Amino acid sequence: MPVVDKLARARQIFHSLTLFNLAQRYSKAYLVIVTLTALVGYLYLLMFPAGALFGIYQFYLTVTAPFTDQTILTALTWASVTLFCAGITHGIATIRFAQPEGIQLKRENAQLIFNKLEEIEEQIKWPKIHNVILSRRFELNILKTPVWSLPFWSHNTLVIGYPFMQTLAPEYFDCALNRKLLQYAKRQNLFYNWLSYLRTTWEHYPDTFKQRNKVGDQLSYWFFRVYCRFYRYLAVYVTQTDELHADSLALNYLNDRDVFKTAEYIRLVQFFLNQHFWPKLNELLARGTVTPEQIKPYEHLSKSTLQMMKSPRVSHWLKMLSLENACEGSHEAPFAKRMHSMGYGKMIAPNVYNTTAAQYYFGPGNKQIVQRMNMVWARHVSRDLAKVRTKTKASNTALAQQRLTVAF
Repeated sequence: MPVVDKLARARQIFHSLTLFNLAQRYSKAYLVIVTLTALVGYLYLLMFPAGALFGIYQFYLTVTAPFTDQTILTALTWASVTLFCAGITHGIATIRFAQPEGIQLKRENAQLIFNKLEEIEEQIKWPKIHNVILSRRFELNILKTPVWSLPFWSHNTLVIGYPFMQTLAPEYFDCALNRKLLQYAKRQNLFYNWLSYLRTTWEHYPDTFKQRNKVGDQLSYWFFRVYCRFYRYLAVYVTQTDELHADSLALNYLNDRDVFKTAEYIRLVQFFLNQHFWPKLNELLARGTVTPEQIKPYEHLSKSTLQMMKSPRVSHWLKMLSLENACEGSHEAPFAKRMHSMGYGKMIAPNVYNTTAAQYYFGPGNKQIVQRMNMVWARHVSRDLAKVRTKTKASNTALAQQRLTVAF
């Protein structure tokens, strides 16, 4: 076989073994692999208590057996194993997880949002939501924070991104909220939903172990740091499938045209923010002419999005979305698949509204929330910039020391 044909064959085999092709061509095998990988996290958490109990049992058998030359060494070995496993078990059992960051919403400052949640709850029964917060990101999600070390019971937080409310009309926001709560209600596809939520649930562990940093926490930190990254990468297409299931479920309860236009509008705003709005702010910060406190992004976000939706570029972006057949590495399902699953063959030009969900739901208090969210954004960005400067300074110092070493 010629060398060129061998290389082509090798590339073909490698492509067929990629995660995307595995999920598409061998979906059952892929699902088994993801499930077994999801159970590895539970196995790690249960391994040390089991090891401590087994060590106690073996120590008891050793000290009650007839004495030999190896008795003391064996007893000390099992005692060491027991103490090690008991120490790690204590560290795992006493861990407590931080709640998601953001501004907590209560009835007195978000009465209409809570009224909307009660209105939806009359139609959809879902597990209890313990907290509602407003975040600085473009998102609408329900985060499960484990109550105990084993992720069987969770503290459930509805996270509403303020940019999400600033860029969506009330009608689109209501539809997106209904869809998310329907997905969370778990009336269908429980298995996919569980595997999908574990992608964010496991991420609590490395951060918490690193912040606490007690004796024995380093082992758990490094395990979950590697494990979480691998599981998040592996289970990405399970999450995409769960999103497609959520679309199908929403179509059973909501107007199909509203569901489609909401999904379409959200993806357009995502594209605008990721490709234009945030990069421009990053350019301003990179120049060093302004501080994070001076930028105040949430004062301009609504107006910028409205202008974007009225621009001719929207038709081009819609065409790009309609051709999106793969989102490798992203939890977002390809929009062409979503469009097909909803029964639509072409894109629909979204309606442009002058009133945003933030203006509608917060009313006169929205100006105060804009100020608070600008402060939250500036604080986080300043902290991130400080970390970057620290790393850069450390790198420059190491480089200078290396040059001195070479020079001498």
